[in-house]
Amino acid sequence: MNSTDTLKLLAAKNGRYFLLERAVPRGSLKGDFVSIREADGREVAIGRDGAQFTPHIPPETLNDYLRASFIAEDVALTCQESAVFRITEDGTRRFSPAA
Repeated sequence: MNSTDTLKLLAAKNGRYFLLERAVPRGSLKGDFVSIREADGREVAIGRDGAQFTPHIPPETLNDYLRASFIAEDVALTCQESAVFRITEDGTRRFSPAA
């Protein structure tokens, strides 16, 4: 899944967001982990070749999206262990299915 596809998936449904889970000391993660989540917190699952999978993106990609102003951090939901990033108006304009 390329960067454009990832942003299209994020923009396809209202309320979706990126969740960055940080590998904090004592955490179970070996490295930072980014998933796409539904508004209710479930991971987004998509089908391909008869199977379902949950797409994940490299944490470095978030920086590219932030620099391009396609996403913004939801600081109200950010804590030491995780951060939430939502699509911006510019990102929605560029990547929503209607675009």
